Amino acid sequence: MWNIARKQYSCLPSPRISDSRRPFWMVSTGFGFDLKKNDYKVVRIVSFGCEKDESPVVMAEVFSWRTFCWRVIEASIGACAIHEGQNGVVVNGGLHWLGNSAGKSGIQKFIVSFDLDTEEFRKIPIPDFPAGICVKIMGFKGSLALAFYPAKEVDVHSRHGRPGVADWIEFCVWDECDGADGKCWTKLNSIQLTTVGYPVGVANETGLIIKKLMEGQGAQFILFDPSNQYYRGMHICDASYSCDVHSYVESLVPVSGGGHDQVIEEEPSE
Repeated sequence: MWNIARKQYSCLPSPRISDSRRPFWMVSTGFGFDLKKNDYKVVRIVSFGCEKDESPVVMAEVFSWRTFCWRVIEASIGACAIHEGQNGVVVNGGLHWLGNSAGKSGIQKFIVSFDLDTEEFRKIPIPDFPAGICVKIMGFKGSLALAFYPAKEVDVHSRHGRPGVADWIEFCVWDECDGADGKCWTKLNSIQLTTVGYPVGVANETGLIIKKLMEGQGAQFILFDPSNQYYRGMHICDASYSCDVHSYVESLVPVSGGGHDQVIEEEPSE
């Protein structure tokens, strides 16, 4: 656990879920703040390897900053796989990952949501999309959002009705509606790019950060506002490296265990 403002870090104790009896298949994590309990939590979801005709076993555990220990919890999400390498996206007091069903029931994609307060899992459906399309989960103006974009160098014109090769991004939000759950996915906007590009995150929950791959010129970042389709270039020192984007708020919270100190948060740096 790392606090950039205090220039401190602390190694967490070893997780309780291990591969001593069965090999891991995929491991995903997420970090968020439980406002009701005034606690920072790390969530770890483990999918174990299985035989071809078996469904994967999924287990989960939570690390609490207040107690500085791990607890194994019930992972009531069925036989599913959460794509390895994802960091859980925090929106409205919950962590969210892209997952898909696994086993004999076939493959269905959905969002796995974890409530940081109740520590319960649930599944959120997502719109159908064809092969060759990638999906990224984000938070946008307090709502859960999805960005759809073609995989690099994949021509999807005939399957999605979009021109060109990997040159567009479509943005949807999980919003209030008259659907069965009271919410549904609403297309907010889309952007046409002059070259291959893909979303890497959201700035201040209002602007989509897109990494464009410029032929012969390396990479470039642009900031796109889906509300009005305005975009501008972003000057980042070296866009050629792989990167991920996270929200950062300065805090004086100590990284050491115990958690009995009052939480103090400063305003984000400009």
